[in-house]
Amino acid sequence: KTGKGRLDGYMRALNEAGIPKNDNFIKIGNFKKESGINLTEELLDSHTRPDSIFVSNLDMTLGAMIKLKEKNIKVPDELGIVGFDDSEWAQIVHPPITTVSQPVYSLGLNSAEILLRKIEGHQINPNHKPMIISLNTELIIRESDRKISR
Repeated sequence: KTGKGRLDGYMRALNEAGIPKNDNFIKIGNFKKESGINLTEELLDSHTRPDSIFVSNLDMTLGAMIKLKEKNIKVPDELGIVGFDDSEWAQIVHPPITTVSQPVYSLGLNSAEILLRKIEGHQINPNHKPMIISLNTELIIRESDRKISR
């Protein structure tokens, strides 16, 4: 569900920006660093290289950055990168990475409150449908993103 939501957001952003979708640029990973390394290599080795990469979680962003450094690709001059999940390391690498930050503390707090209410015997979801709680994210603009031409 998390990955699908991030992919849907990516597609919506492309549409709003008037950028055509390129299925060759959409890679599905497993949220691990190695996946970021391998999928970034696939993107770099394709006959049409993207201008920028949006990576859907912190570990895969780290993997992507490792591959870009290994290939001596200058971020953002040659290729931009935007990650999802903010981290202290995203602020101190060169260049600092633009990320989508989610309210991790609030996510944990909401989860703990729901769990405690269930433990105390409160009926949380009487209709037994899945409970969906959405929290706002924030785009933290740093120096790794790249203005692209359409």
